[in-house]
Amino acid sequence: MQHLELTSPVPLETWQAVLRGTDSATIFQAYAQTFQGSRQFNITIELQRIIDAFRDQSLTAIYSVRHGMIEGVWIDPLHNYIATVFSKATGNDDDAVLINSLMNR
Repeated sequence: MQHLELTSPVPLETWQAVLRGTDSATIFQAYAQTFQGSRQFNITIELQRIIDAFRDQSLTAIYSVRHGMIEGVWIDPLHNYIATVFSKATGNDDDAVLINSLMNR
């Protein structure tokens, strides 16, 4: 998988502030808390593929979790991802997932 490397990376604190600004219920945790704890979190297929592609680097990443959903992963300043899920108005299965990265301007 080819990953976009940002030319103007954001620090972890900025990435966290953006996600917390979206919903104050957002929490940040390490790999073990996210994937090896007793609680199971949902994750989109697209974001899981990104995490899998980074292999060992994903073990030291910071994960953003909101309302039981893993919504983002911060691998390092050059590689950060947020999965935005767009659901159908009818409440059926997801229409699409948009993967975004944040960078400074």
